[in-house]
Amino acid sequence: MKTSESITKITPVIIAAQAEMKEVKKNAENPFTKSEYADLEAVLKVVRPILAKYKLSVLQFPGFVDGRPILTYRLLHESGEWFEDDCSVGTLPPDPQKVGSVYTYLRRYSLMAVCGIAPEDDDASQSEFSKKKKKAQEPMRARNEQDIYSLLKALPTKTKDFFKQAKIYEPFEQHKLYRAVAGDLDALNQLLEEKARKIQH
Repeated sequence: MKTSESITKITPVIIAAQAEMKEVKKNAENPFTKSEYADLEAVLKVVRPILAKYKLSVLQFPGFVDGRPILTYRLLHESGEWFEDDCSVGTLPPDPQKVGSVYTYLRRYSLMAVCGIAPEDDDASQSEFSKKKKKAQEPMRARNEQDIYSLLKALPTKTKDFFKQAKIYEPFEQHKLYRAVAGDLDALNQLLEEKARKIQH
């Protein structure tokens, strides 16, 4: 970790700011690991007001070192004093969209680390986000052919388009994939998008 020549002004300010920081509520789910997490927007909503109150700012700069994505972050005080460090993970993904995801990941975790906060405990998460998501996305059980057609008809237009792009038109095959991801539409969309991409190539 690097620091400005003096840290006498920024140190007590950080201590005071961190004392007011609250846990971040988990508000998103990874469809592949089925794990819940607090996304970058949720973290920013918690830390920005308190950082502003204490005249602090977190600067984050993406870059590359030996082909690896790296993020340099600096906690800066209005006095000009600062703390700075770097974080990185793995190697550079070939897909530009995945590169963006890596930097979002690094921004999220470095921000929580420098502010001394963490996502809320699993029990609290299960009692709030999980229940809301389960209620909103609970998959419809198809007991017969009519149920299957009703379920597929109710799918979002985006998902229907992905089925077409993946050239999967047969209702029972569509229903099979829907059940394979336990009704998780985000996971289904990504699965179909990958299938469509393979067809195009």
